[in-house]
Amino acid sequence: MAPLTKFAAQEKRFNALHAIYGLLFSQVEAVITRIRREHLHAENLGASKQVQDSFRQTHALDEEQPDQSLDREDKKVRERFPSDYLWQM
Repeated sequence: MAPLTKFAAQEKRFNALHAIYGLLFSQVEAVITRIRREHLHAENLGASKQVQDSFRQTHALDEEQPDQSLDREDKKVRERFPSDYLWQM
């Protein structure tokens, strides 16, 4: 019976994460659309940072045992493409 309980808990967790990531994706799309229309200003920058913070919090809940090699690769990508890279083009 324990394996079924484990799967039920995982299903519940993944359903919640799926809903949260769906919401975050919609928020990212909305912020990008606003920035494209209105350009980057303080309000849009604040909205962007808020979405990034929400993603970080969700990501922390997502991985129970994070893969350290992915963190190293993430660091390499962030060094190569800083957060303002997209807006320098």
